[in-house]
Amino acid sequence: MGDFTMKAVLTLIALVMISGYYVIEADHPVEMKSVKVEWDDTIWSIAEKNTLPGEDIRNRVWQIKKDNGITDGTTLQPGDVLEVRK
Repeated sequence: MGDFTMKAVLTLIALVMISGYYVIEADHPVEMKSVKVEWDDTIWSIAEKNTLPGEDIRNRVWQIKKDNGITDGTTLQPGDVLEVRK
């Protein structure tokens, strides 16, 4: 398979996987709760308090960051409000 064809196939697969993720997520409404950031909170500590039994805390950290548009350079401030999945 040529280089261009392989890239096209991989791109198509990625698009199908991404669109499938959003379809699955759209079929199951996600319940969110607001969490007010306290002076000593970190994303990790908030995730720790909201991680479900058997869930990998790293996935929860990633989800909180994604849901709130948090990048690596973002600093939490006391009084900030984060949306966290229930």
